This record gives sequence, C-alpha cells and structure tokens, in this order.
Amino acid sequence: MERKRYYLEFEKVEHPLEEIAGVYLEEGRDLSVKERTNPYFLGWKDGKSELKLDSEAPYFEEEKEAMQNIFELAKEGYKLIFWFSPRGEYYPEGRIVVGRVKEVLSGDVLLECRGLVSLESPESMMGMAEKIMDKGGMSMDGIENIEDLRKEPVGVNIVGDWCDFGEEIIGDRETWDWIREGGDVELKKEVGTKVVWVLEQARKVGREKDTRYYEMMMVRYFGLRLNSSGNHGGSSLGYFDSLFGINMVDLRKGDERLAYCEGCGKYYMRKKGKCPLCGSESSKGSENRGGYRVYLN
Repeated sequence: MERKRYYLEFEKVEHPLEEIAGVYLEEGRDLSVKERTNPYFLGWKDGKSELKLDSEAPYFEEEKEAMQNIFELAKEGYKLIFWFSPRGEYYPEGRIVVGRVKEVLSGDVLLECRGLVSLESPESMMGMAEKIMDKGGMSMDGIENIEDLRKEPVGVNIVGDWCDFGEEIIGDRETWDWIREGGDVELKKEVGTKVVWVLEQARKVGREKDTRYYEMMMVRYFGLRLNSSGNHGGSSLGYFDSLFGINMVDLRKGDERLAYCEGCGKYYMRKKGKCPLCGSESSKGSENRGGYRVYLN
C-alpha cells in the first residue's frame, strides 16, 4: 500500500511564540517520539545565523561551528543536510536535524528543518552519518569520531523523496510517516494556539514574564508538561526562559557563576556580591543540588 505523500507548507514566523511552541514539542514530557518532531525554519542573513545560541550552554562552541558549517554546505550546493547531536554527559537524549535547503542567495540561506528526538546510541548515530557519506555525503572538515558529529553536519544531494532517504538513514518509519502526513506541522499549529491563549491569560494578571506561572497554566488547561531539564540548543528550558526575558540556570552540575546564600537558602549570581533577596553576604559555592531550576531575576 502506497503511503500518503503530502508535506504541509508552513511559513517562516519571526516571533518568539513560534519557538516556544517548538520547545513544547521537543521537550514535551508526555508526547510520543514522533509527536516531539519540531518543524521550523533555520536562516542566515548576510552570512549570520538567525538562531541565537546560548553561550553558556554545553557544547556551545561545537554547535556554533555546526551552524556555520550548515551555512557553508548550503552555499556549496548541498540540498539536504543532516546534523547529529548524540546524547552525552549533558544531554540525556540525542537530536537529529534534517534540513532541506529552500533558498540560497548571496549571504542569505534558508532551510526548512525537522528537529527529531533520537533515542539511539551515539555509536548508532555515527553509523547514520557514515551511511550518508557512503551515498555521496560530505562534511566540511571530516568526521573522525563521535564528538565530531556535534560540529560537522553532513550535506548530500539525492534523487527521490527526502523522507524516504531520511527513513533509510535514520529508521523510525512511524516518525517519517508522521512528517509525510503533515502531523508535525498540524500539531505545532495546535500547540502554538495554546501558547498564545495562555500568554494572553497571563497578561491579564500581569504575569506574562513569569515562566513558572506560564508552565503551570499550560499544565492546568492543556496537560502540556516540559521535561525537567532541556536538551539541545534552542530547545533547552534556559532558552525557553530567555524568550520571556528570564535568566535561568540548571544546577545538575555545580555552576561557578552562582553562589548559595546561607541566609535565605537561594541562589544568586556571584558577581552581584551579595544576595539580592535578603542582602546577606554569607555564601558558599554552587555544589550539585539535584537539578533544580534556578531563576535569577
């Protein structure tokens, strides 16, 4: 039986709410793997990426280099680009970005992407990259080991359907059928509508920048929960909070930027010199506190 083949067209939306909807897909605690597929656009303007990476995030330098290499591969004429980010010390899950180059014009590049959650091992993801290489794929500086995957996307030109090729390389027919049928685009639209509604409610009570309140409302009205800690790049909770203008860090590991106030038991930025909540100057280091999310505003 031939599978349906229609890919819903979706327009590039330059609004942070679009990215918040993406976070609720990729980091959705109660969603299936296929439902966590995030359709989005990735663009460069005058050679500069429009995606803002968190300079304090794990693997920032590698992901920054990966963004530049994606741009270069598109400029070199590759129409389909895969970027693999394996699970590791900081990431409990892997991510795969599959991008179709839609536009290349001077220093401007636009990709239509699918962000995929991967539960495969780092070794398996290395094997995927090698399979693309065997089919004519190319990276900018070569891939010698698993960690190179984080900074070395692979570009390839294919004959045939991009979803068929993606399924051949990655597997997971259920997710690829979800993309073929437009389920990923429709679900993001649905979640986006809920994101807008909740933000409107928060504004009515003056709490539009309170992410804790926002998350509570998303759970209360729609049952949408986020993972306790984010994973990759723009899909981390830290990035989610930055969309609201809130600073947050994750204390799964000690963070030298923080001090622990012995007066009130809260964390604050060490550079402030004293606790902004209680005024105490008595502090100690930010040893591991079990992964608490700490808001600094």
